[in-house]
Amino acid sequence: MTVQSIGIAVNGATSRIGYWQHMQRGLAELVRGGGVPLTNNIHLMPKPLLVGQNADLLQAAAKALGGLAWTTELDTALSDPQIDVYFDAQTDPESQADYGTLLASVPDDVYHSVLLEQHDTGGRLRALERALGAGKHILSELPATPRPEDALRLGQLAREHELVEGLIVEKLFMPGIMALKNLIDTGYFGHILSVRSEFGFWTGSGPGARTNWPDWKYRSEKGGGIVRGAVIHWQYLLEVLFGQIESLACRTATHISQRADDHGDVREVTAEDAAYITFDISDGIVVQSNFSWASRPYRNELTVFHVDGTLGSAVAGLRHCYTQSATETPPAIWNPDRPDPTHYRELWTEASMSKAVPSFPAPHVYCRQWADYLRHAATNTPYPYGIDLSARGQQVVATALQSADLARRLAVPPPQAVHQADRPS
Repeated sequence: MTVQSIGIAVNGATSRIGYWQHMQRGLAELVRGGGVPLTNNIHLMPKPLLVGQNADLLQAAAKALGGLAWTTELDTALSDPQIDVYFDAQTDPESQADYGTLLASVPDDVYHSVLLEQHDTGGRLRALERALGAGKHILSELPATPRPEDALRLGQLAREHELVEGLIVEKLFMPGIMALKNLIDTGYFGHILSVRSEFGFWTGSGPGARTNWPDWKYRSEKGGGIVRGAVIHWQYLLEVLFGQIESLACRTATHISQRADDHGDVREVTAEDAAYITFDISDGIVVQSNFSWASRPYRNELTVFHVDGTLGSAVAGLRHCYTQSATETPPAIWNPDRPDPTHYRELWTEASMSKAVPSFPAPHVYCRQWADYLRHAATNTPYPYGIDLSARGQQVVATALQSADLARRLAVPPPQAVHQADRPS
Protein backbone atom coordinates (compact mmCIF):
# COMPACT_ATOMS: atom_id res chain seq x y z
CA MET A 1 0.00 0.00 0.00
CA THR A 2 1.23 3.49 -0.90
CA VAL A 3 0.76 6.31 1.61
CA GLN A 4 0.31 9.77 0.12
CA SER A 5 0.68 12.72 2.50
CA ILE A 6 -1.61 15.72 2.29
CA GLY A 7 -0.61 18.80 4.30
CA ILE A 8 -3.35 20.80 6.06
CA ALA A 9 -2.94 24.17 7.75
CA VAL A 10 -5.57 24.28 10.52
CA ASN A 11 -6.14 27.92 11.47
CA GLY A 12 -8.04 28.22 14.73
CA ALA A 13 -6.66 24.91 15.99
CA THR A 14 -7.09 25.97 19.62
CA SER A 15 -10.70 27.06 19.34
CA ARG A 16 -13.28 24.69 20.80
CA ILE A 17 -14.49 23.48 17.44
CA GLY A 18 -11.03 23.53 15.90
CA TYR A 19 -9.43 21.40 18.59
CA TRP A 20 -12.21 19.06 19.70
CA GLN A 21 -14.21 18.54 16.54
CA HIS A 22 -11.77 18.99 13.69
CA MET A 23 -8.56 17.78 15.29
CA GLN A 24 -9.38 15.23 17.99
CA ARG A 25 -12.54 13.85 16.34
CA GLY A 26 -11.56 14.52 12.75
CA LEU A 27 -8.02 14.67 11.43
CA ALA A 28 -6.34 12.99 14.40
CA GLU A 29 -8.92 10.20 14.21
CA LEU A 30 -8.13 9.73 10.52
CA VAL A 31 -4.42 9.50 11.29
CA ARG A 32 -5.05 6.97 14.04
CA GLY A 33 -7.13 4.94 11.59
CA GLY A 34 -4.36 4.74 9.03
CA GLY A 35 -5.41 7.53 6.70
CA VAL A 36 -8.13 7.92 4.08
CA PRO A 37 -8.56 5.22 1.42
CA LEU A 38 -8.16 6.89 -1.98
CA THR A 39 -7.85 3.79 -4.14
CA ASN A 40 -7.25 0.11 -3.41
CA ASN A 41 -3.53 0.78 -3.17
CA ILE A 42 -3.30 4.41 -2.01
CA HIS A 43 -4.17 5.92 1.38
CA LEU A 44 -4.13 9.65 2.06
CA MET A 45 -2.36 10.53 5.30
CA PRO A 46 -3.31 13.96 6.75
CA LYS A 47 -0.36 16.02 8.01
CA PRO A 48 -1.85 18.87 10.07
CA LEU A 49 0.00 22.09 10.85
CA LEU A 50 -1.64 23.91 13.78
CA VAL A 51 -2.05 27.66 13.29
CA GLY A 52 -3.18 30.21 15.87
CA GLN A 53 -2.28 33.31 17.84
CA ASN A 54 -1.20 31.99 21.24
CA ALA A 55 2.07 30.07 21.26
CA ASP A 56 1.49 28.48 24.66
CA LEU A 57 -1.89 27.11 23.67
CA LEU A 58 -0.64 25.89 20.31
CA GLN A 59 2.32 24.14 21.91
CA ALA A 60 0.05 22.44 24.46
CA ALA A 61 -2.43 21.33 21.79
CA ALA A 62 0.35 20.10 19.50
CA LYS A 63 1.83 18.04 22.33
CA ALA A 64 -1.53 16.52 23.22
CA LEU A 65 -2.05 15.56 19.57
CA GLY A 66 1.19 13.64 19.38
CA GLY A 67 3.78 16.30 18.70
CA LEU A 68 2.35 18.09 15.67
CA ALA A 69 4.01 21.09 14.06
CA TRP A 70 2.57 24.51 14.85
CA THR A 71 3.06 28.18 14.03
CA THR A 72 1.65 31.58 14.97
CA GLU A 73 2.50 32.94 11.52
CA LEU A 74 -0.14 32.35 8.85
CA ASP A 75 2.27 33.49 6.12
CA THR A 76 4.68 30.73 7.19
CA ALA A 77 1.94 28.14 6.82
CA LEU A 78 0.75 29.41 3.45
CA SER A 79 4.26 29.61 2.00
CA ASP A 80 5.04 26.02 3.00
CA PRO A 81 5.13 23.86 -0.17
CA GLN A 82 4.13 20.84 1.93
CA ILE A 83 0.77 22.43 2.72
CA ASP A 84 -1.95 21.51 0.23
CA VAL A 85 -5.10 22.61 2.09
CA TYR A 86 -5.94 25.66 4.18
CA PHE A 87 -8.75 25.15 6.72
CA ASP A 88 -10.28 28.03 8.66
CA ALA A 89 -11.89 27.40 12.07
CA GLN A 90 -11.26 30.83 13.55
CA THR A 91 -14.05 31.76 15.95
CA ASP A 92 -15.64 34.96 17.18
CA PRO A 93 -14.12 36.13 20.47
CA GLU A 94 -17.64 36.99 21.67
CA SER A 95 -18.69 33.36 21.24
CA GLN A 96 -16.20 31.94 23.70
CA ALA A 97 -17.47 30.30 26.87
CA ASP A 98 -16.16 28.02 29.58
CA TYR A 99 -16.57 24.55 28.07
CA GLY A 100 -14.40 22.90 30.68
CA THR A 101 -10.74 21.93 30.59
CA LEU A 102 -9.63 20.98 27.12
CA LEU A 103 -6.67 18.87 28.12
CA ALA A 104 -6.15 17.36 31.54
CA SER A 105 -2.41 17.22 30.85
CA VAL A 106 -2.10 20.97 30.30
CA PRO A 107 -0.95 22.94 33.36
CA ASP A 108 -3.52 25.29 34.85
CA ASP A 109 -1.23 28.27 34.41
CA VAL A 110 -1.35 27.70 30.65
CA TYR A 111 -4.94 26.65 30.07
CA HIS A 112 -6.73 27.30 33.36
CA SER A 113 -10.36 26.20 32.88
CA VAL A 114 -10.65 26.63 29.14
CA LEU A 115 -8.32 26.42 26.18
CA LEU A 116 -10.34 28.41 23.70
CA GLU A 117 -8.06 30.89 22.02
CA GLN A 118 -9.78 34.08 20.95
CA HIS A 119 -9.97 34.36 17.17
CA ASP A 120 -11.39 37.04 14.89
CA THR A 121 -13.81 35.76 12.24
CA GLY A 122 -13.40 39.07 10.44
CA GLY A 123 -10.02 37.70 9.41
CA ARG A 124 -11.50 34.54 7.86
CA LEU A 125 -12.26 36.18 4.52
CA ARG A 126 -8.78 37.69 4.29
CA ALA A 127 -7.14 34.41 5.27
CA LEU A 128 -9.15 32.41 2.71
CA GLU A 129 -8.22 34.94 0.02
CA ARG A 130 -4.56 34.67 0.94
CA ALA A 131 -4.73 30.88 0.87
CA LEU A 132 -6.18 30.89 -2.63
CA GLY A 133 -3.49 33.35 -3.69
CA ALA A 134 -0.90 30.91 -2.35
CA GLY A 135 -2.38 28.10 -4.45
CA LYS A 136 -3.97 26.16 -1.58
CA HIS A 137 -7.28 24.32 -1.62
CA ILE A 138 -9.63 25.79 0.99
CA LEU A 139 -12.18 24.48 3.50
CA SER A 140 -14.08 26.71 5.91
CA GLU A 141 -16.37 26.57 8.87
CA LEU A 142 -19.84 28.09 8.45
CA PRO A 143 -20.34 30.96 7.75
CA ALA A 144 -17.35 31.34 5.47
CA THR A 145 -17.59 35.14 5.20
CA PRO A 146 -19.44 37.98 6.93
CA ARG A 147 -21.32 38.86 3.71
CA PRO A 148 -22.87 36.40 1.24
CA GLU A 149 -21.47 38.23 -1.79
CA ASP A 150 -17.96 37.60 -0.45
CA ALA A 151 -18.65 33.86 -0.24
CA LEU A 152 -19.82 33.83 -3.86
CA ARG A 153 -16.69 35.71 -4.89
CA LEU A 154 -14.44 33.28 -2.99
CA GLY A 155 -16.05 30.29 -4.68
CA GLN A 156 -15.63 31.85 -8.10
CA LEU A 157 -12.00 32.75 -7.33
CA ALA A 158 -11.24 29.18 -6.31
CA ARG A 159 -12.75 27.78 -9.48
CA GLU A 160 -10.80 30.25 -11.59
CA HIS A 161 -7.59 29.03 -9.93
CA GLU A 162 -8.71 25.38 -10.34
CA LEU A 163 -8.60 24.88 -6.59
CA VAL A 164 -11.02 22.82 -4.51
CA GLU A 165 -13.19 24.90 -2.15
CA GLY A 166 -15.49 23.46 0.49
CA LEU A 167 -17.67 24.26 3.47
CA ILE A 168 -18.21 22.32 6.69
CA VAL A 169 -21.77 20.93 6.56
CA GLU A 170 -21.30 18.26 9.21
CA LYS A 171 -24.99 17.54 9.80
CA LEU A 172 -25.25 16.01 6.33
CA PHE A 173 -22.72 13.42 7.49
CA MET A 174 -24.65 12.33 10.58
CA PRO A 175 -25.81 8.68 10.34
CA GLY A 176 -29.52 9.43 10.69
CA ILE A 177 -29.44 12.14 8.03
CA MET A 178 -27.39 9.95 5.67
CA ALA A 179 -29.94 7.15 6.12
CA LEU A 180 -32.76 9.58 5.35
CA LYS A 181 -30.94 10.80 2.23
CA ASN A 182 -30.52 7.20 1.10
CA LEU A 183 -34.27 6.61 1.46
CA ILE A 184 -34.99 9.70 -0.64
CA ASP A 185 -32.47 8.70 -3.32
CA THR A 186 -33.90 5.19 -3.63
CA GLY A 187 -37.49 6.43 -4.02
CA TYR A 188 -38.72 4.96 -0.74
CA PHE A 189 -41.19 7.80 -0.08
CA GLY A 190 -42.79 7.99 -3.50
CA HIS A 191 -43.94 11.60 -3.71
CA ILE A 192 -42.87 13.49 -0.59
CA LEU A 193 -45.80 15.45 0.82
CA SER A 194 -44.56 17.20 3.94
CA VAL A 195 -41.82 17.43 6.54
CA ARG A 196 -42.00 18.37 10.22
CA SER A 197 -38.81 19.17 12.07
CA GLU A 198 -38.08 19.90 15.71
CA PHE A 199 -34.86 21.28 17.10
CA GLY A 200 -34.09 22.55 20.56
CA PHE A 201 -33.65 21.99 24.25
CA TRP A 202 -33.97 23.75 27.59
CA THR A 203 -31.05 26.06 28.31
CA GLY A 204 -31.89 27.38 31.77
CA SER A 205 -33.48 30.59 32.97
CA GLY A 206 -34.23 32.72 35.98
CA PRO A 207 -32.14 34.12 38.84
CA GLY A 208 -29.35 31.77 39.84
CA ALA A 209 -29.95 29.38 36.92
CA ARG A 210 -26.67 28.85 35.12
CA THR A 211 -27.16 28.26 31.42
CA ASN A 212 -25.31 25.52 29.55
CA TRP A 213 -25.26 27.77 26.48
CA PRO A 214 -22.92 30.77 26.04
CA ASP A 215 -24.67 34.03 26.79
CA TRP A 216 -23.68 35.73 23.51
CA LYS A 217 -26.24 33.49 21.78
CA TYR A 218 -29.00 35.46 23.52
CA ARG A 219 -27.69 38.86 22.43
CA SER A 220 -28.62 40.15 18.96
CA GLU A 221 -25.90 42.81 19.05
CA LYS A 222 -23.33 40.00 19.20
CA GLY A 223 -24.86 37.99 16.38
CA GLY A 224 -26.92 35.76 18.64
CA GLY A 225 -30.41 34.38 18.22
CA ILE A 226 -31.71 30.98 17.21
CA VAL A 227 -32.46 32.04 13.62
CA ARG A 228 -28.85 32.92 12.90
CA GLY A 229 -27.63 29.91 14.86
CA ALA A 230 -29.88 27.18 13.44
CA VAL A 231 -31.53 28.23 10.18
CA ILE A 232 -28.21 28.57 8.37
CA HIS A 233 -27.82 24.81 8.92
CA TRP A 234 -31.45 24.07 8.01
CA GLN A 235 -30.86 25.69 4.62
CA TYR A 236 -28.37 23.07 3.48
CA LEU A 237 -30.28 20.25 5.16
CA LEU A 238 -33.58 21.15 3.50
CA GLU A 239 -32.18 22.00 0.08
CA VAL A 240 -29.86 19.00 -0.18
CA LEU A 241 -32.53 16.59 1.07
CA PHE A 242 -35.79 17.95 -0.33
CA GLY A 243 -35.30 20.74 -2.87
CA GLN A 244 -35.07 24.49 -3.25
CA ILE A 245 -36.65 26.74 -0.62
CA GLU A 246 -39.05 29.00 -2.54
CA SER A 247 -40.73 30.95 0.27
CA LEU A 248 -41.08 30.99 4.05
CA ALA A 249 -43.05 32.45 6.91
CA CYS A 250 -41.22 33.00 10.19
CA ARG A 251 -42.51 33.87 13.64
CA THR A 252 -39.89 34.53 16.30
CA ALA A 253 -40.28 34.86 20.06
CA THR A 254 -38.22 35.67 23.11
CA HIS A 255 -39.95 33.37 25.55
CA ILE A 256 -37.52 33.98 28.41
CA SER A 257 -36.70 37.68 28.76
CA GLN A 258 -33.94 37.34 31.36
CA ARG A 259 -31.15 34.79 31.54
CA ALA A 260 -28.00 34.30 33.55
CA ASP A 261 -24.82 35.11 31.68
CA ASP A 262 -21.58 33.14 31.74
CA HIS A 263 -20.77 34.61 35.18
CA GLY A 264 -24.17 33.90 36.71
CA ASP A 265 -25.40 37.50 36.51
CA VAL A 266 -28.98 37.98 35.27
CA ARG A 267 -29.22 40.05 32.08
CA GLU A 268 -31.94 41.11 29.67
CA VAL A 269 -32.20 38.93 26.57
CA THR A 270 -31.98 40.86 23.29
CA ALA A 271 -32.31 38.02 20.77
CA GLU A 272 -35.04 35.51 20.00
CA ASP A 273 -34.82 32.12 21.72
CA ALA A 274 -37.45 30.45 19.51
CA ALA A 275 -38.56 30.50 15.88
CA TYR A 276 -41.50 28.85 14.16
CA ILE A 277 -41.01 28.65 10.39
CA THR A 278 -42.97 27.17 7.51
CA PHE A 279 -40.87 26.59 4.39
CA ASP A 280 -42.35 26.05 0.92
CA ILE A 281 -40.09 23.69 -1.03
CA SER A 282 -40.12 22.99 -4.75
CA ASP A 283 -42.53 20.24 -5.91
CA GLY A 284 -45.07 21.37 -3.34
CA ILE A 285 -43.35 20.02 -0.23
CA VAL A 286 -44.34 21.87 2.96
CA VAL A 287 -41.83 21.93 5.83
CA GLN A 288 -42.89 23.01 9.32
CA SER A 289 -39.92 23.67 11.62
CA ASN A 290 -39.84 24.59 15.29
CA PHE A 291 -36.62 25.86 16.86
CA SER A 292 -36.44 26.57 20.59
CA TRP A 293 -34.01 27.07 23.44
CA ALA A 294 -37.00 27.19 25.80
CA SER A 295 -38.49 23.74 25.31
CA ARG A 296 -38.00 20.45 27.16
CA PRO A 297 -37.74 17.65 24.57
CA TYR A 298 -40.02 14.62 24.60
CA ARG A 299 -38.35 12.78 21.75
CA ASN A 300 -35.38 10.48 21.23
CA GLU A 301 -33.04 13.14 19.83
CA LEU A 302 -32.71 16.91 20.04
CA THR A 303 -33.17 17.17 16.27
CA VAL A 304 -35.89 15.20 14.47
CA PHE A 305 -37.27 15.23 10.91
CA HIS A 306 -40.62 13.52 10.23
CA VAL A 307 -41.07 12.93 6.49
CA ASP A 308 -44.37 11.75 5.01
CA GLY A 309 -44.70 10.43 1.46
CA THR A 310 -47.27 8.56 -0.59
CA LEU A 311 -45.39 5.24 -0.24
CA GLY A 312 -43.96 5.58 3.23
CA SER A 313 -42.78 7.77 6.08
CA ALA A 314 -39.58 8.19 8.12
CA VAL A 315 -38.53 9.82 11.36
CA ALA A 316 -34.85 10.73 11.35
CA GLY A 317 -32.67 12.24 14.02
CA LEU A 318 -28.96 12.85 13.69
CA ARG A 319 -28.06 9.32 14.73
CA HIS A 320 -31.07 7.11 13.96
CA CYS A 321 -33.76 6.77 11.31
CA TYR A 322 -37.05 4.84 11.54
CA THR A 323 -39.45 3.96 8.73
CA GLN A 324 -43.01 2.83 8.12
CA SER A 325 -44.11 1.85 4.61
CA ALA A 326 -47.60 2.20 3.21
CA THR A 327 -48.20 -1.54 3.65
CA GLU A 328 -47.12 -1.31 7.30
CA THR A 329 -49.33 1.67 8.11
CA PRO A 330 -52.15 0.66 10.48
CA PRO A 331 -55.70 1.89 9.95
CA ALA A 332 -56.55 4.69 12.34
CA ILE A 333 -59.39 3.99 14.76
CA TRP A 334 -60.91 7.18 16.13
CA ASN A 335 -62.92 6.55 19.26
CA PRO A 336 -62.45 9.18 21.97
CA ASP A 337 -64.40 7.08 24.46
CA ARG A 338 -61.96 4.13 24.48
CA PRO A 339 -58.19 3.77 24.77
CA ASP A 340 -56.48 3.49 21.41
CA PRO A 341 -55.40 -0.16 20.99
CA THR A 342 -52.64 0.68 18.50
CA HIS A 343 -49.08 1.11 19.79
CA TYR A 344 -47.92 3.36 16.98
CA ARG A 345 -44.22 3.58 17.79
CA GLU A 346 -43.89 -0.19 17.88
CA LEU A 347 -44.93 -0.33 14.21
CA TRP A 348 -41.83 1.55 13.01
CA THR A 349 -38.61 -0.17 11.88
CA GLU A 350 -35.10 1.21 12.26
CA ALA A 351 -33.58 1.86 8.84
CA SER A 352 -30.45 -0.04 7.87
CA MET A 353 -27.28 2.04 8.05
CA SER A 354 -25.12 -0.38 6.04
CA LYS A 355 -25.95 1.12 2.64
CA ALA A 356 -26.25 4.73 3.78
CA VAL A 357 -23.24 5.21 6.05
CA PRO A 358 -19.77 4.20 4.81
CA SER A 359 -17.89 1.77 6.99
CA PHE A 360 -14.90 4.09 6.87
CA PRO A 361 -14.15 6.38 8.51
CA ALA A 362 -15.80 5.94 11.88
CA PRO A 363 -17.04 6.81 14.41
CA HIS A 364 -17.15 10.61 14.23
CA VAL A 365 -19.10 12.81 11.85
CA TYR A 366 -16.11 15.12 11.29
CA CYS A 367 -14.06 12.10 10.18
CA ARG A 368 -16.59 11.43 7.47
CA GLN A 369 -16.65 14.96 6.08
CA TRP A 370 -12.87 15.38 6.28
CA ALA A 371 -12.36 12.10 4.43
CA ASP A 372 -14.91 13.13 1.80
CA TYR A 373 -13.31 16.54 1.26
CA LEU A 374 -9.72 15.28 1.22
CA ARG A 375 -10.52 12.78 -1.52
CA HIS A 376 -11.73 15.67 -3.68
CA ALA A 377 -8.75 17.87 -2.81
CA ALA A 378 -6.25 15.08 -3.54
CA THR A 379 -7.81 14.41 -6.96
CA ASN A 380 -8.55 18.11 -7.67
CA THR A 381 -12.24 17.41 -8.34
CA PRO A 382 -15.01 19.89 -7.41
CA TYR A 383 -16.44 19.41 -3.95
CA PRO A 384 -20.27 19.26 -3.92
CA TYR A 385 -20.56 21.33 -0.73
CA GLY A 386 -18.89 24.55 -1.78
CA ILE A 387 -18.52 27.91 -0.09
CA ASP A 388 -21.45 29.16 -2.18
CA LEU A 389 -23.65 27.30 0.32
CA SER A 390 -22.59 29.81 2.97
CA ALA A 391 -24.04 32.62 0.86
CA ARG A 392 -27.25 30.69 0.33
CA GLY A 393 -27.59 30.00 4.07
CA GLN A 394 -27.13 33.68 4.89
CA GLN A 395 -29.73 34.53 2.24
CA VAL A 396 -32.32 32.23 3.85
CA VAL A 397 -31.50 33.55 7.35
CA ALA A 398 -31.95 37.16 6.19
CA THR A 399 -35.30 36.29 4.59
CA ALA A 400 -36.47 34.58 7.80
CA LEU A 401 -35.55 37.58 9.95
CA GLN A 402 -37.27 39.94 7.53
CA SER A 403 -40.37 37.73 7.48
CA ALA A 404 -40.52 37.88 11.29
CA ASP A 405 -40.15 41.67 11.26
CA LEU A 406 -42.90 42.13 8.66
CA ALA A 407 -45.14 39.35 10.02
CA ARG A 408 -45.78 37.90 6.55
CA ARG A 409 -44.64 35.20 4.15
CA LEU A 410 -41.78 36.16 1.85
CA ALA A 411 -40.35 34.66 -1.31
CA VAL A 412 -36.76 33.47 -0.96
CA PRO A 413 -34.65 34.71 -3.87
CA PRO A 414 -33.30 31.85 -6.00
CA PRO A 415 -29.74 30.76 -5.26
CA GLN A 416 -27.13 32.56 -7.32
CA ALA A 417 -24.46 29.89 -7.57
CA VAL A 418 -24.99 26.99 -5.20
CA HIS A 419 -23.54 23.56 -5.83
CA GLN A 420 -26.04 20.75 -6.22
CA ALA A 421 -24.76 18.27 -3.66
CA ASP A 422 -24.81 14.51 -4.07
CA ARG A 423 -24.89 12.02 -1.24
CA PRO A 424 -21.54 11.96 0.61
CA SER A 425 -19.29 9.22 -0.70
